[in-house]
Amino acid sequence: MIKDLPARLREAQTVFRHTGGIHATGLFDLEGNLLLMREDVGRHNALDKLGGAMARVGLAPEQGAVVLTSRVSTEMVQKTVALRVPVLIAVSAATDHATRLAQEAGLTLIARARGESCEVLSGAHRIVKPG
Repeated sequence: MIKDLPARLREAQTVFRHTGGIHATGLFDLEGNLLLMREDVGRHNALDKLGGAMARVGLAPEQGAVVLTSRVSTEMVQKTVALRVPVLIAVSAATDHATRLAQEAGLTLIARARGESCEVLSGAHRIVKPG
């Protein structure tokens, strides 16, 4: 399911279809359903908007995953941890420091989730292989 989430997020991006240059963040449940999505020209702003939307509708973040269309910096890990979401998935790379912070915080961090592959950088205990 992890490999499909970035494509599902991209499909939901209405502004990206018109501009081709905007970031998105989405909150998915454990079944892979997109619960919320926000777009912004800034990757940090997109995640901040998602956090605000989550608070507004009262979603329980403990049972979901945040998916980013960007790379993972330290701040993206910190914001995801602050939102109490246990899994962060990104289509691009994660910095070494972001990976260390994710490990320390107990956050499952998955980077380079493109096509059929991804890199599980921390929290592999939350990942169940199909079959």
